[in-house]
Amino acid sequence: MTKATVYFYGLVVWQPPAVYKSSCAIDVEFFPYDVQTCVLKLGSWTYDGFKVDLRHMDEKTGSNVVEVGVDLSEFYMSVEWDILEVPAVRNEKFYTCCDEPYLDITFNITMRRKTLFYTVNIIIPCMGISFLTVLTFYLPSDSGEKVTLSISILISLHVFFLLVVEIIPPTSLVVPLLGKYLIFAMILVSISICVTVVVLNVHFRSPQTHKMAPWVKRVFIHILPRLLVMRRPQYQFEANRWFTPATVMLRSLQDDDMTCYGPFQAAPCPDDVQHPPHANKRATVLAGLEGHESPSDGSHPRTPSKEDLSPLSLLDGGHFGGSCLIHGPGAIRDPPDEEMRETLSDREDAAGCCSVSRSCGGGGNRPTSPGTVQAPPGQILVPLPQQRFSHAHCPPQVHRSCFCVRFIAEHTKMLEDSTKVKEDWKYVAMVLDRLFLWIFTLAVLVGTAGIILQAPTLYDDRIPIDKRFADVVRNATPVRCPPPN
Repeated sequence: MTKATVYFYGLVVWQPPAVYKSSCAIDVEFFPYDVQTCVLKLGSWTYDGFKVDLRHMDEKTGSNVVEVGVDLSEFYMSVEWDILEVPAVRNEKFYTCCDEPYLDITFNITMRRKTLFYTVNIIIPCMGISFLTVLTFYLPSDSGEKVTLSISILISLHVFFLLVVEIIPPTSLVVPLLGKYLIFAMILVSISICVTVVVLNVHFRSPQTHKMAPWVKRVFIHILPRLLVMRRPQYQFEANRWFTPATVMLRSLQDDDMTCYGPFQAAPCPDDVQHPPHANKRATVLAGLEGHESPSDGSHPRTPSKEDLSPLSLLDGGHFGGSCLIHGPGAIRDPPDEEMRETLSDREDAAGCCSVSRSCGGGGNRPTSPGTVQAPPGQILVPLPQQRFSHAHCPPQVHRSCFCVRFIAEHTKMLEDSTKVKEDWKYVAMVLDRLFLWIFTLAVLVGTAGIILQAPTLYDDRIPIDKRFADVVRNATPVRCPPPN
């Protein structure tokens, strides 16, 4: 049984010992930065307003709204929710069935979720994992860990998504704010994996598999690096620091009038026409090592090979009848047979140039005058064009060695050209990495700000009522009765 308190002026206060349970719809659109409002409506369906006049005990005359309509003396502060408002409103409603008004008092309880737990344990880790996506494009492609890093980030986001699913109230009405951010992060990481695969494909291209288009070179090597504040270092070859066969051969040369020493050069070097004889001897020697030939008609003849070696090919006009890197310009000593002697005699009539006597081993005499010199006894001097040497008496091993050196030089030049093209592709991949680095950085920043900042509680600076009335929570407050009429 319950007791009622009767006052001498006729007031009866009855406090029924009842526990009322209520439920309200939870809006998880902005979870975990959400605000929930629960409505509790108390009234009578049996007695109308003329029989039972419901009024709040703290109601003021002329007003049907009570700001603090709930007694918080027995309330214990929650670790998950803050109570913002507990107003009480007295309503009078007329129904179509009856002429009497029906009274009710509606309590609106507004609660705000405390976000410290969710921010520290879910939001910040998710944001950190999302920003790790940007580091995928800063990782060098040669490391081989770009795709691994992206997939690891994606798996981490899936783990967090499974964790959030267990925390979020199950509903199919809206997608929670945290769920939106996780979906955005997973889409971003998935796109980053696709872009990383494309960048790696560009990074490992070679001239044997792909040809760089002119617009690719213009856009990704000349235009975009300037816009992305990138500067490609220019490698400068310092020849003095390296010990190469070209430098040794240059130091061993004693003739100052020779300007082209290409191996088995059948015609004068183009540098003889475009530059002075003593302009760039070192560049000429390097060009000779590389074995370039520049015919006057602009065509590209077949490169002579070791199979073309023959006695006649060693004469002037043959494939190997030009200047030699080893011997330099010189004269031809006794031809081995009559056929070669007749050939040399015919060329003597057409050449009209001075002859020079030199032995095959390179120890011959240098010319003392622009005219002809006397031949030693038993030898025949044949007029040859200037800076020309016949290799008729050179051992075949020497020519094969020269061809091997030339092959090595051409192969090295080909490798250098291939390396340059590969470096261009690598630089294009680096430019793409830098471009997507900025794009994904902006995407992560804008996406994070655009999703997280939608929560209205971030801009709600209301002080919770349980903190405002802390003294009420700690100390029991006696029940106040309205003054007698």
